[in-house]
Amino acid sequence: MVLPGDDHGLQFVYPHERATQLAKRTNQNVLSMRNEMTQNMAAPAKSAGESSVQELEKTDVSGVNSTADPVALEIVILEKP
Repeated sequence: MVLPGDDHGLQFVYPHERATQLAKRTNQNVLSMRNEMTQNMAAPAKSAGESSVQELEKTDVSGVNSTADPVALEIVILEKP
């Protein structure tokens, strides 16, 4: 997503299962993280210091393609939509 005036975009990271579904539906590579991280997204955080936020910040991010195969992070980030 690119906002007016920005020269960069934002990308979302999804739990692996959801990332795979999105990749299949859109035929594009999608950023993913471990499915277990969904527990850290269940409730809004009140501060960046909460353990759920800290866990999300530390989690490994990877990519997945439309056939559910892993994709290098650099490929997902650098590709054009």
